[in-house]
Amino acid sequence: MRRTLRHAQSQVSRRALLAGLAVAPVALIPAFGDAPDPILTLCAEWHAANDYLNECCIRKQKLETALVKRIGFPRVHFQWRGKSYSTGDPEKIDHLFGKRHIAEATRLKAELAREQEEWDRQALACGFTEADLQEEAAMHHVDDIMRRVGEMPASSFAGIVAKLSVASAIGKMECPDPDEFPWSFINSALNDLRQLTQAFNTCGI
Repeated sequence: MRRTLRHAQSQVSRRALLAGLAVAPVALIPAFGDAPDPILTLCAEWHAANDYLNECCIRKQKLETALVKRIGFPRVHFQWRGKSYSTGDPEKIDHLFGKRHIAEATRLKAELAREQEEWDRQALACGFTEADLQEEAAMHHVDDIMRRVGEMPASSFAGIVAKLSVASAIGKMECPDPDEFPWSFINSALNDLRQLTQAFNTCGI
């Protein structure tokens, strides 16, 4: 549940970035060779932070896979009115048994709580808990830089390329099909700017 919520929040932040790219002012564009555009440093910081986030995600997934293989997710399995159930949600237990079978619901929720306590203990021991916290912190850091990228105006063509490179990277994560609108347009515009200004070689992004 926490992963789903964080992912939804991240998607909202990234959509906000794209909106920012569309409306953010663009300062007078200096010729290449003038003072470096500050947005270049910020966009490079975003790419580095996003790479670190991916490393955190991979590490956490590996630890979670090993933990699940060893003890499974915290769940209770039971029979009720001729049907088999398996759940890790205490609210589902309450909903299923209602107020007429409180004792059975209480017993199952206590069993589930013990399962959760064992999961938490094992997760802490194997490093999964720390990996989860690191991933969450990395995600907040990436989204914070992303917000700043959307708000900061570019002062060079290279800066525009850098901002679009962030949007393009987000598009590849959220929509793997590069031909889907609007990512096809964004990537096309990015390639056009790179060719016209040679900003790809200039800013290294």
